[in-house]
Amino acid sequence: MKAVHFGAGLLYAVCAIAHAQDAVAPFTLEQKQQDLQSERDAVHLHYEMKAKACWQRFMVNDCLQEARAERRLAMRPIEQREQALKAARRAQAVKDRAERLEAKQPWEGVDLEPR
Repeated sequence: MKAVHFGAGLLYAVCAIAHAQDAVAPFTLEQKQQDLQSERDAVHLHYEMKAKACWQRFMVNDCLQEARAERRLAMRPIEQREQALKAARRAQAVKDRAERLEAKQPWEGVDLEPR
């Protein structure tokens, strides 16, 4: 069980460092999405390796449960950052749409009062 906490802590630390780097360097939304996907792939690869190792042990189900719990713990911060990224994309889309509508309608110099 201690190995699970150590592994989850290590993955959490890696995610925290990556998250701190996001605050320092201005990435585009696409770059952030690619970074999150690579982190997600790393977590899944780690899980697959642990699950494969579990099949060599006598108590397979306990080992697999520990591997799944570790994966859930590691995925939690990644999923939270993905939700924040999706919210930023939605906000950007709303802003872009408002700018397009503003540019489309020539409100300056138009008399809106009926004659």
